[in-house]
Amino acid sequence: MYLWLPLILNILILLILSRMNVEETNEKIKKEREVPDSYAW
Repeated sequence: MYLWLPLILNILILLILSRMNVEETNEKIKKEREVPDSYAW
């Protein structure tokens, strides 16, 4: 039990950090293409 809890927490932190990084790169791509927000789903 003591080994599973830190493993689960590390995976959650990894997922959160990876999502934040993806959001930043998506904003950069949108700015480069200059796509209006009206076309976004």
